[in-house]
Amino acid sequence: MATLAAYDDVRARPIEHAAYSGYDRLSAGTSIVVVEAGPPPRGANSVEANAGCLSFELSTGSQRIVVNCGASRFGTPELRLAARATAAHSTVTLDDRSSAIFGLVLGERRITAGPVDVRVARQDNEDGHEWVASHDGYRHAFGTIHTRRLLLARNGSQLAGEDSFSLPAALASLPAIARFHLHPNVKPSLIRDGEGALLALPSGEIWAFEASGLRVGLEESIFFAAADGRHKTVQLVIEFDAVATPQIIWRFARLGTPAQRSSRGETAQQERAEAEPDLPL
Repeated sequence: MATLAAYDDVRARPIEHAAYSGYDRLSAGTSIVVVEAGPPPRGANSVEANAGCLSFELSTGSQRIVVNCGASRFGTPELRLAARATAAHSTVTLDDRSSAIFGLVLGERRITAGPVDVRVARQDNEDGHEWVASHDGYRHAFGTIHTRRLLLARNGSQLAGEDSFSLPAALASLPAIARFHLHPNVKPSLIRDGEGALLALPSGEIWAFEASGLRVGLEESIFFAAADGRHKTVQLVIEFDAVATPQIIWRFARLGTPAQRSSRGETAQQERAEAEPDLPL
């Protein structure tokens, strides 16, 4: 280990941009965001690759909040394929299709088409750590480019996001679903008649989620990445028409722990109000 450390060029600092594998990392305070931002491999190298371009995972300290479903190495071929689909990742799906196509080649499900042009830019500014990326995985089917923008506040207390789509004028409608799969330890509850949600973590920390007035729903999900096998979990979903609403804005915000809110004398009504401020996007 000492020899490895001696040859470590980055001196054990986490890599923020892994250009070859296509992953980006944002960190601030106790919050960490890891984003998949590279085109999937092709050929034999894609046997276990996923259609999760622009999906992300969010954690605070040692607690995971937003996750992807993870790989299912056990179970039926149908289940393993479902875990590789875009819908199993925390990103946006269009018309219930994956951003990559899984073709049967030599008896294996390989990625035969999908994102090719994936562009990434990042910068630090006074608001926080900003990350913007786009992919063309839906260009062939719908003539659209998906762009995702993330802004992690400097103290790590907020993650604001924006998903937008450039669409051809001839397209009349395009059903879309933004999915945010939650770790099994996160307990969500809807607030304001579904315009937001509160997320309770095992530590007692509370996070709020809102989507700029769009209705938020809860649906079942499965987490495959646990060491003791798969677990049932929940996902936050936002259904919208990408033609009528080509841009959606959402945000995760830390509200604190019950003890902190109690010491400030906050009521349940005030707690809900904290989940309502305007997004800084």
